[in-house]
Amino acid sequence: MTVRELFNEAAIEQYQQLISCIQILVYKQAVSWTDDIQKLEPLIDPKYKKRYLQVAQEMGIEL
Repeated sequence: MTVRELFNEAAIEQYQQLISCIQILVYKQAVSWTDDIQKLEPLIDPKYKKRYLQVAQEMGIEL
């Protein structure tokens, strides 16, 4: 799954924090829309990592 696909899924499910996080990382050029979502995980702040993984699981995404 790409960053764009994850962003689209987050928009459908209305996960505003995940949407904002992805937008910031793309804007700062830490990731590209076409990158695999595995590239996102190391960039997520450790205090939000548990929630990120929980949301991914709720969306049916295996990381």
